[in-house]
Amino acid sequence: MSVDVPARERPPQIVFDNVEVTYPNGAVAVENISLDVRAGEFLAILGPSGCGKSTLLQAAAGLLGISQGSISVGGQPVGGRSRAGTPSIGYVFQEHRLLPWLTVAQNIETVLAATSIPKAEWQQRITEYLSMLQIEHLRDRWPNQLSGGQRQRASISRALSIDSDVVLMDEPFGTLDEVTARTMRAELLEVWQRTNRTFVFVTHSIRESLFLADRVAIFTKGPASLIETIDVGLPRPRDYDSPELARLEGDVVRRVLEVWGSE
Repeated sequence: MSVDVPARERPPQIVFDNVEVTYPNGAVAVENISLDVRAGEFLAILGPSGCGKSTLLQAAAGLLGISQGSISVGGQPVGGRSRAGTPSIGYVFQEHRLLPWLTVAQNIETVLAATSIPKAEWQQRITEYLSMLQIEHLRDRWPNQLSGGQRQRASISRALSIDSDVVLMDEPFGTLDEVTARTMRAELLEVWQRTNRTFVFVTHSIRESLFLADRVAIFTKGPASLIETIDVGLPRPRDYDSPELARLEGDVVRRVLEVWGSE
Protein backbone atom coordinates (compact mmCIF):
# COMPACT_ATOMS: atom_id res chain seq x y z
CA MET A 1 0.00 0.00 0.00
CA SER A 2 1.59 3.27 -1.10
CA VAL A 3 2.10 5.87 1.60
CA ASP A 4 0.87 8.45 -0.92
CA VAL A 5 -2.68 7.08 -0.87
CA PRO A 6 -4.78 9.07 1.63
CA ALA A 7 -5.97 6.94 4.55
CA ARG A 8 -9.64 7.56 3.75
CA GLU A 9 -9.16 6.02 0.29
CA ARG A 10 -7.50 2.82 1.48
CA PRO A 11 -9.42 -0.45 1.85
CA PRO A 12 -10.38 -1.73 5.31
CA GLN A 13 -7.69 -3.81 6.99
CA ILE A 14 -9.76 -4.63 10.11
CA VAL A 15 -13.55 -4.93 10.13
CA PHE A 16 -15.62 -5.16 13.31
CA ASP A 17 -19.18 -6.12 12.38
CA ASN A 18 -21.82 -5.91 15.11
CA VAL A 19 -19.36 -7.29 17.67
CA GLU A 20 -20.51 -8.25 21.15
CA VAL A 21 -18.43 -9.80 23.92
CA THR A 22 -20.17 -11.38 26.90
CA TYR A 23 -18.25 -12.94 29.76
CA PRO A 24 -19.18 -16.39 31.14
CA ASN A 25 -20.88 -14.72 34.13
CA GLY A 26 -23.29 -13.00 31.73
CA ALA A 27 -21.72 -9.53 31.98
CA VAL A 28 -21.63 -7.72 28.64
CA ALA A 29 -18.28 -6.00 28.03
CA VAL A 30 -18.73 -4.90 24.42
CA GLU A 31 -21.96 -4.50 22.50
CA ASN A 32 -22.91 -3.87 18.89
CA ILE A 33 -19.63 -2.37 17.69
CA SER A 34 -19.25 -1.94 13.94
CA LEU A 35 -16.06 -0.22 12.85
CA ASP A 36 -13.60 -0.36 9.94
CA VAL A 37 -9.88 0.34 10.27
CA ARG A 38 -8.19 1.26 7.01
CA ALA A 39 -4.92 -0.20 5.81
CA GLY A 40 -1.99 1.87 7.06
CA GLU A 41 -4.23 3.97 9.30
CA PHE A 42 -3.44 5.04 12.85
CA LEU A 43 -6.74 4.63 14.70
CA ALA A 44 -7.15 5.47 18.37
CA ILE A 45 -9.88 3.88 20.47
CA LEU A 46 -10.83 6.36 23.16
CA GLY A 47 -12.98 5.62 26.17
CA PRO A 48 -13.07 5.88 29.97
CA SER A 49 -11.10 3.41 32.06
CA GLY A 50 -12.74 0.01 32.34
CA CYS A 51 -15.24 0.55 29.53
CA GLY A 52 -14.25 -2.49 27.44
CA LYS A 53 -11.65 -1.03 25.06
CA SER A 54 -9.03 -3.62 25.98
CA THR A 55 -11.59 -6.41 25.67
CA LEU A 56 -12.28 -5.42 22.06
CA LEU A 57 -8.56 -5.25 21.32
CA GLN A 58 -8.02 -8.74 22.75
CA ALA A 59 -10.89 -10.02 20.61
CA ALA A 60 -9.27 -8.46 17.52
CA ALA A 61 -6.04 -10.31 18.34
CA GLY A 62 -7.88 -13.62 18.74
CA LEU A 63 -7.04 -13.73 22.45
CA LEU A 64 -10.70 -13.60 23.45
CA GLY A 65 -13.80 -15.04 21.81
CA ILE A 66 -16.80 -12.97 20.79
CA SER A 67 -20.42 -13.84 21.47
CA GLN A 68 -21.94 -12.07 18.48
CA GLY A 69 -20.88 -10.57 15.14
CA SER A 70 -17.54 -11.00 13.44
CA ILE A 71 -14.03 -9.58 13.26
CA SER A 72 -11.86 -9.91 10.16
CA VAL A 73 -8.29 -8.85 9.44
CA GLY A 74 -7.21 -8.62 5.83
CA GLY A 75 -10.50 -10.18 4.78
CA GLN A 76 -10.00 -13.30 6.90
CA PRO A 77 -11.90 -14.04 10.11
CA VAL A 78 -10.02 -13.69 13.36
CA GLY A 79 -9.76 -17.04 15.09
CA GLY A 80 -10.21 -19.02 11.88
CA ARG A 81 -7.72 -21.46 10.45
CA SER A 82 -4.48 -19.75 9.47
CA ARG A 83 -3.80 -19.66 5.74
CA ALA A 84 -0.94 -18.51 3.58
CA GLY A 85 -1.13 -14.75 3.28
CA THR A 86 -3.06 -14.30 6.54
CA PRO A 87 -2.11 -10.88 7.97
CA SER A 88 -0.01 -11.15 11.11
CA ILE A 89 -0.91 -9.24 14.26
CA GLY A 90 1.51 -7.73 16.76
CA TYR A 91 0.25 -6.92 20.25
CA VAL A 92 1.69 -4.45 22.76
CA PHE A 93 0.29 -4.74 26.28
CA GLN A 94 0.12 -2.01 28.89
CA GLU A 95 2.68 -4.02 30.83
CA HIS A 96 5.68 -4.98 28.74
CA ARG A 97 5.29 -8.77 29.25
CA LEU A 98 9.01 -9.38 28.70
CA LEU A 99 10.22 -12.71 30.07
CA PRO A 100 12.60 -11.76 32.90
CA TRP A 101 14.95 -14.73 32.40
CA LEU A 102 15.67 -13.77 28.79
CA THR A 103 17.60 -10.84 27.34
CA VAL A 104 15.90 -8.26 25.12
CA ALA A 105 17.11 -10.04 21.98
CA GLN A 106 16.06 -13.44 23.31
CA ASN A 107 12.59 -12.10 24.09
CA ILE A 108 12.22 -11.14 20.44
CA GLU A 109 13.54 -14.54 19.37
CA THR A 110 10.67 -16.21 21.25
CA VAL A 111 8.08 -14.59 18.98
CA LEU A 112 10.15 -15.09 15.83
CA ALA A 113 10.30 -18.80 16.66
CA ALA A 114 6.52 -18.98 16.31
CA THR A 115 6.64 -17.64 12.73
CA SER A 116 7.91 -18.98 9.42
CA ILE A 117 10.66 -16.35 9.29
CA PRO A 118 13.97 -18.17 8.63
CA LYS A 119 16.29 -18.28 11.63
CA ALA A 120 19.08 -16.88 9.47
CA GLU A 121 17.15 -13.58 9.34
CA TRP A 122 16.47 -13.23 13.05
CA GLN A 123 19.53 -11.25 14.11
CA GLN A 124 19.23 -8.77 11.25
CA ARG A 125 15.55 -8.33 12.08
CA ILE A 126 16.23 -7.87 15.81
CA THR A 127 18.89 -5.27 15.05
CA GLU A 128 16.59 -3.43 12.64
CA TYR A 129 13.70 -2.99 15.03
CA LEU A 130 15.73 -2.38 18.17
CA SER A 131 17.61 0.31 16.23
CA MET A 132 14.31 1.80 15.06
CA LEU A 133 13.27 2.10 18.72
CA GLN A 134 16.76 3.38 19.67
CA ILE A 135 17.68 0.52 22.03
CA GLU A 136 19.91 -1.70 19.89
CA HIS A 137 22.70 -1.14 22.41
CA LEU A 138 20.50 -2.83 25.05
CA ARG A 139 19.93 -6.07 23.15
CA ASP A 140 21.87 -8.18 25.69
CA ARG A 141 20.36 -6.59 28.80
CA TRP A 142 17.88 -8.30 31.09
CA PRO A 143 14.45 -6.67 31.51
CA ASN A 144 15.19 -5.75 35.14
CA GLN A 145 18.14 -3.69 33.89
CA LEU A 146 15.89 -1.47 31.76
CA SER A 147 13.80 1.59 32.54
CA GLY A 148 10.04 1.52 31.99
CA GLY A 149 10.38 3.33 28.68
CA GLN A 150 13.13 0.98 27.49
CA ARG A 151 10.98 -2.04 28.32
CA GLN A 152 8.11 -0.67 26.27
CA ARG A 153 10.47 0.07 23.38
CA ALA A 154 11.54 -3.57 23.55
CA SER A 155 7.90 -4.65 23.63
CA ILE A 156 7.08 -2.56 20.55
CA SER A 157 10.17 -3.92 18.76
CA ARG A 158 8.95 -7.44 19.51
CA ALA A 159 5.50 -6.69 18.05
CA LEU A 160 7.02 -5.25 14.86
CA SER A 161 9.66 -7.93 14.37
CA ILE A 162 7.22 -10.55 13.06
CA ASP A 163 6.34 -8.39 10.04
CA SER A 164 2.98 -7.66 11.61
CA ASP A 165 0.53 -6.02 9.21
CA VAL A 166 -1.49 -4.84 12.19
CA VAL A 167 -0.13 -3.59 15.53
CA LEU A 168 -2.59 -3.50 18.43
CA MET A 169 -1.51 -1.37 21.39
CA ASP A 170 -3.29 -1.45 24.76
CA GLU A 171 -2.46 1.80 26.60
CA PRO A 172 1.28 1.12 26.22
CA PHE A 173 2.30 4.44 27.77
CA GLY A 174 -0.18 4.39 30.64
CA THR A 175 2.38 3.40 33.28
CA LEU A 176 5.11 5.80 32.13
CA ASP A 177 5.89 9.24 33.50
CA GLU A 178 4.65 12.04 31.27
CA VAL A 179 8.08 13.15 30.05
CA THR A 180 8.93 9.61 28.89
CA ALA A 181 5.45 9.15 27.44
CA ARG A 182 5.76 12.32 25.34
CA THR A 183 9.07 11.16 23.92
CA MET A 184 7.67 7.74 23.11
CA ARG A 185 4.53 9.11 21.44
CA ALA A 186 6.73 11.03 19.01
CA GLU A 187 8.96 8.00 18.43
CA LEU A 188 5.94 5.78 17.86
CA LEU A 189 4.68 8.08 15.12
CA GLU A 190 8.06 7.93 13.42
CA VAL A 191 7.93 4.12 13.51
CA TRP A 192 4.37 4.08 12.15
CA GLN A 193 5.32 6.41 9.29
CA ARG A 194 8.44 4.37 8.45
CA THR A 195 6.71 0.99 8.49
CA ASN A 196 3.28 1.97 7.09
CA ARG A 197 1.61 -0.61 9.34
CA THR A 198 -1.98 -0.41 10.56
CA PHE A 199 -1.95 0.77 14.19
CA VAL A 200 -4.86 0.52 16.63
CA PHE A 201 -4.07 2.31 19.88
CA VAL A 202 -6.28 2.10 22.98
CA THR A 203 -6.23 5.05 25.38
CA HIS A 204 -8.35 6.96 27.87
CA SER A 205 -6.42 10.19 27.19
CA ILE A 206 -8.16 12.56 24.79
CA ARG A 207 -5.02 14.60 24.13
CA GLU A 208 -2.95 11.47 23.44
CA SER A 209 -5.52 10.11 20.99
CA LEU A 210 -5.71 13.37 19.04
CA PHE A 211 -1.94 13.76 18.91
CA LEU A 212 -1.36 10.27 17.55
CA ALA A 213 -4.29 9.25 15.40
CA ASP A 214 -5.73 9.83 11.94
CA ARG A 215 -9.15 8.99 13.39
CA VAL A 216 -10.48 8.54 16.90
CA ALA A 217 -13.25 6.05 17.72
CA ILE A 218 -15.02 7.26 20.86
CA PHE A 219 -16.61 4.63 23.10
CA THR A 220 -19.20 4.89 25.85
CA LYS A 221 -18.77 3.76 29.42
CA GLY A 222 -19.07 -0.02 29.77
CA PRO A 223 -20.39 -2.00 28.16
CA ALA A 224 -18.45 -0.41 25.33
CA SER A 225 -20.39 0.80 22.34
CA LEU A 226 -19.36 3.27 19.67
CA ILE A 227 -20.49 6.89 20.04
CA GLU A 228 -18.81 8.21 16.88
CA THR A 229 -15.56 8.38 14.97
CA ILE A 230 -13.90 11.70 14.28
CA ASP A 231 -11.25 12.62 11.73
CA VAL A 232 -8.50 14.50 13.53
CA GLY A 233 -7.59 16.51 10.46
CA LEU A 234 -4.53 18.25 11.95
CA PRO A 235 -1.40 18.25 9.78
CA ARG A 236 1.65 16.25 10.85
CA PRO A 237 3.99 16.66 12.60
CA ARG A 238 1.81 17.81 15.50
CA ASP A 239 2.77 19.80 18.57
CA TYR A 240 1.44 18.20 21.77
CA ASP A 241 0.99 21.66 23.32
CA SER A 242 -0.36 23.49 20.28
CA PRO A 243 -3.46 25.71 20.58
CA GLU A 244 -5.06 23.77 17.70
CA LEU A 245 -4.74 20.47 19.56
CA ALA A 246 -6.01 22.07 22.76
CA ARG A 247 -9.08 23.46 20.96
CA LEU A 248 -9.85 20.08 19.42
CA GLU A 249 -9.43 18.42 22.81
CA GLY A 250 -11.92 20.90 24.28
CA ASP A 251 -14.42 20.07 21.52
CA VAL A 252 -14.12 16.33 22.22
CA VAL A 253 -14.45 16.87 25.98
CA ARG A 254 -17.71 18.71 25.43
CA ARG A 255 -18.98 15.99 23.09
CA VAL A 256 -18.34 13.13 25.52
CA LEU A 257 -19.07 14.84 28.83
CA GLU A 258 -22.74 13.90 28.86
CA VAL A 259 -22.02 10.31 27.91
CA TRP A 260 -19.02 9.71 30.17
CA GLY A 261 -20.15 11.93 33.05
CA SER A 262 -17.73 13.78 35.29
CA GLU A 263 -16.19 10.78 37.08
